[in-house]
Amino acid sequence: MIGTKVLLVDDEKVFTDNMSRLLEARGYVVTVAGNGERAVRALQGAGYDVVVLDLKMPGKDGLATLEEIKRLGLLTETLILTGHGSIDRAGGAEARGLRLPDQAVRGRRSGGEDRGGVEEKGRGADEGA
Repeated sequence: MIGTKVLLVDDEKVFTDNMSRLLEARGYVVTVAGNGERAVRALQGAGYDVVVLDLKMPGKDGLATLEEIKRLGLLTETLILTGHGSIDRAGGAEARGLRLPDQAVRGRRSGGEDRGGVEEKGRGADEGA
């Protein structure tokens, strides 16, 4: 969607540099915030269509940032990404009053090994993403 404003929130500069480049090449307008505090300030100063939010960051983590976004009544779609998450951590989101999509389920490798992530219902781990 050309012109869609995206706020990338992650403390890993390599990720934000690469993701920014990829999204901008596809016509998205990208702003980067290196932590939750900067993200909230950016959201208060400008409207964004989408926030891509890292779960685990120093200071205000992704869940605390999402809580602040909701508390302020900011209207934006939010995607939470992490390389450190688990369904148990996502369950913490529900305990804090943040609703998870109905399709969030525990991901498993063949043989039942925990993948530590979520995937869409109806797609098996061996079917690919």
